[in-house]
Amino acid sequence: AGTAGADGASRNGLKKIIDDGITASEVTEITGLSTSLTTSTAFNFVEEFVQAIEDSGTVGRNIVSKECVLCMSPKWRKNYLKDKRNEHGADWSFEKNKTTLDFTENVRIEALPSMAGSDYIWLTTASNFVHVSRTNGFATPRVENVDRKVKCYTDWWEAVGFETNDLVFAYQPD
Repeated sequence: AGTAGADGASRNGLKKIIDDGITASEVTEITGLSTSLTTSTAFNFVEEFVQAIEDSGTVGRNIVSKECVLCMSPKWRKNYLKDKRNEHGADWSFEKNKTTLDFTENVRIEALPSMAGSDYIWLTTASNFVHVSRTNGFATPRVENVDRKVKCYTDWWEAVGFETNDLVFAYQPD
């Protein structure tokens, strides 16, 4: 208390939470997909990923029937939309900016800046993914001017995670 921690050591990121959840058998890891995740297969990969969740049993079917977020890096969301356009752009019902899955309209694809550079893809119910912070995320800054030096003090209060790991399904790249 009262001492700032080292950069990056004060909270777990989403990948760490997912990795620890898979290790503890709390997060369901989706493996064995026939499609690999590449820029030219992103659309089919995402569809197969969600189908694997539905096929995983009662919990998976129930999860996908609720309002869900399917989260990935901005790069993979862009590749998903490009690949969808390339595969189905001439289709009369194609919607270029649609970010819900076909036939599963309650699954919304989200690009998370915090996942940039990552190939992880995960799905959970919208209510299970939590982002908690103070109203403005920071304590009111205190500025001191001593000996011709300016010192600023503040606290950052923010956390992300899941209410329960049992409602998370993840693709964890090798």
